[in-house]
Amino acid sequence: MPEVAVTGLGAVAPNGTGKEEFWQAVKQGVSGIGPVTRFDASGYPCRVAGEVAINGGYIKRTPDPLEPGENLSFSSKLILAASQQALDDAGIARESFSGLRSGIWVGTSSNDMTMVEQEYEHFKEQGTARSYVLSSAYPHAAAKEMGAALQCLGQVTTISIGCSSGLFSIMFAAEAIARGEVDLALAGGGDAPITPFLYSCFCSAGFLSTSFNHNPRQASRPFDSNRDGGGLSEGAGMVVLESAERAARRRAYGYLSGWHTSNACNYNMMGSAFQASITGALQAAKLYPREIDYICANAPGDRFIDAVEVKVVERVFSRHASCVPISSIKSTVGNPLAAAGPLQMIASFQAMKDRYLPPTVNLEQPKPHRGLDFVPGEGRVARVENVLLNAQGLGGSNISFVLKAPGKTSSAGGGRQGTGKTGGEWRWK
Repeated sequence: MPEVAVTGLGAVAPNGTGKEEFWQAVKQGVSGIGPVTRFDASGYPCRVAGEVAINGGYIKRTPDPLEPGENLSFSSKLILAASQQALDDAGIARESFSGLRSGIWVGTSSNDMTMVEQEYEHFKEQGTARSYVLSSAYPHAAAKEMGAALQCLGQVTTISIGCSSGLFSIMFAAEAIARGEVDLALAGGGDAPITPFLYSCFCSAGFLSTSFNHNPRQASRPFDSNRDGGGLSEGAGMVVLESAERAARRRAYGYLSGWHTSNACNYNMMGSAFQASITGALQAAKLYPREIDYICANAPGDRFIDAVEVKVVERVFSRHASCVPISSIKSTVGNPLAAAGPLQMIASFQAMKDRYLPPTVNLEQPKPHRGLDFVPGEGRVARVENVLLNAQGLGGSNISFVLKAPGKTSSAGGGRQGTGKTGGEWRWK
């Protein structure tokens, strides 16, 4: 299967909106984690999160802003904003998108709980639901809106398998391009999980840090021995994909050279499943571990999940493990669920362009893995031509990508799925 080019990037994150603002924040180690302001979180064990700055965001700054319907859910607004950024960045006008064999793939973790929770309160008070809720809050709402605005008559698909949903959406879009089914794809994901009930669910599950309420920017600390959970956040990341042949006549940020998925049926299988996705992606890209210049880790700051990923990296990379830099942008972004993987991909392509490794901030005590290079505290200049990117979803859905810098294309590429065993201007209507 041929490689797939990435020609447009769109990012909406707690620490920056727009690909450049987002990348500069990640590059400089600027955290987007702060006190929860969406609701009163004083009674919650964790009181910090990564919230998107709505009034200072892309929607307000652009001269031709998105104008979504007033009943569009918040998560859909984030995804639509990132989508317009990506298409603008790629120079794709609405007419061009609809005139090509195009497709849309969007990943999201759940219904838009902001609207669901608000409308449930309305239902309890009034005894009836409002008419728009059903079509505005369900997972497919954002993709539906994009399909209508762009007049996409091809594939318009939503993927929902937890935190890895965004990267799975990119994978399905890439495979459709590689098979020659579409010429152009818009893919990625987003979530807005900072709501009273859903936030409480994450607290109860033990996924969120409770030790840094007094210092929110230090709450997300992947790989650090004092980590006690991640920082929940909101956001969206979308990319434009094209065939390498089509992109050869235009600018490309880089290429999706290999990918692989796996599933862990239980906690005991997490290591072998993660190893399967990593080795499968490397094999699909026809690269040896020593040829990887940087690993953009999944690492959400969870004690168990971080440790599993590190052990797998040590196992796969063997004696080269200490030579390959590995960092987690979740230290500055938090975990925006389905947006996490696409934002990792955007940061990775920006790292290639700037030849700069993003840091893992808040990493003060990396024990017991002192031998690995986690790029602690500050980023640094480095050659970045081949990147391994990892993501994992709640329930065990793993995915790994190998990304290549422009000028590194080959006839190899593509991906396969596994079992867990090694082996222009436009606006929304």
